[in-house]
Amino acid sequence: MIKKTMSHQNNKRRSRYKRDIEKPRAGRFQVEGDTRIIRLVHEYKYLTRPLLELLTGRKGTSLKNRLRFLYDNGYLLKVQFSRAYTETGSTPDIYILDEKGRQIFQEATGEKPDPSPSRNQNKDPQLEHALLINTVRAVITNACLKNPEIDLVYWQRAGKDTKDFVKINGKKRAIAPDAFFVLKKAGGRASPFFLEADRSTMDQPTFIRKLEAYYAYGRSIRDELDNQRGNSKKEVSNRFNIHGFRVLTVIEDDRDWQKIRNKDRLAHLIDAGLKAIDGKGWRGFWYTTKASIRMNDTTSIFKPIWQIAHQSESGNHYSIID
Repeated sequence: MIKKTMSHQNNKRRSRYKRDIEKPRAGRFQVEGDTRIIRLVHEYKYLTRPLLELLTGRKGTSLKNRLRFLYDNGYLLKVQFSRAYTETGSTPDIYILDEKGRQIFQEATGEKPDPSPSRNQNKDPQLEHALLINTVRAVITNACLKNPEIDLVYWQRAGKDTKDFVKINGKKRAIAPDAFFVLKKAGGRASPFFLEADRSTMDQPTFIRKLEAYYAYGRSIRDELDNQRGNSKKEVSNRFNIHGFRVLTVIEDDRDWQKIRNKDRLAHLIDAGLKAIDGKGWRGFWYTTKASIRMNDTTSIFKPIWQIAHQSESGNHYSIID
């Protein structure tokens, strides 16, 4: 009986959010694999194990054990939601860099690591919004690896480098997407996109104003190009150095939205796109839901799962890769 009790104590379950200081996960720091994880966490700021699986190609126990090693030994830190997921009753582990991880990043890259997310950034709405953006990015990254015909040329997360301005009726409006990225299909032209991650927290009038600014921004680019007709090499002055773009809105599945308002969030935001441009919409406003992007088939993001907010496109679905 005594031996059984001692064995039980030695094999007690590790706490998810408490480091095992007395008996951390055994092993050595794996320079190549662990440094890659650290660099990914730095680049994304917040990553869950499922997203790291997409980005590293490592699955199951192998990745789980490495993350536990990096957590127990001070390379990674976990943040958590203050409430449980409605659907599962639990929350995912969310990893950010800890001090030793920041040191490894600086040694590996020669660059000073970004500041760790502040406490205010670790509140539920900010975490959920960041994870939605990072899910889209990880899915696109993985899908491009599976489809060598499509290349993710560039990705810039929200910040000063993804902010520009446009004037509407003499007043300055901001263009501030959740991310800016560029895809290129083999033999085709580069396709720029602005990403909007929607978690049903923005009311329709505010979203309409955001879309009005995007449309005006697109028109200003088109006018600038039209004024250079006949030139062999046209130049643009916008921050992103683009000749056109599409705005992709990915909508988080939100049962509460449908329950309270008895309407579909996707249809609600498509309607906003129509209202933003004289009730007609614009072919630059594209929408899909997170549920349409399948984690077990990341190439689904390149399939016809996207709807366009334009009066002639009702019910049609398209692929963002022409």
